[in-house]
Amino acid sequence: FYLPETSRWSYLKENAKQPDIASKVDKALSDIEKENKPLQGALPNNYYSSLGIEAEKLGSLIDKIDGFDDILASADGN
Repeated sequence: FYLPETSRWSYLKENAKQPDIASKVDKALSDIEKENKPLQGALPNNYYSSLGIEAEKLGSLIDKIDGFDDILASADGN
């Protein structure tokens, strides 16, 4: 599958602290569907914007998810 730049993890991570991060996540999902026709209708539509979650909390969640690799590597002794 092709991921547009605005749908890549690096872009979302880079923008995690922006006040419109929920909209950026929703757009990322929408853009994935637009670029990959077999996925049309498979991903949530405007889900994160409709949750009403604070941007800081969503940004913090993105940061925590981004840190999983470090946690797993240290657990494996790498």
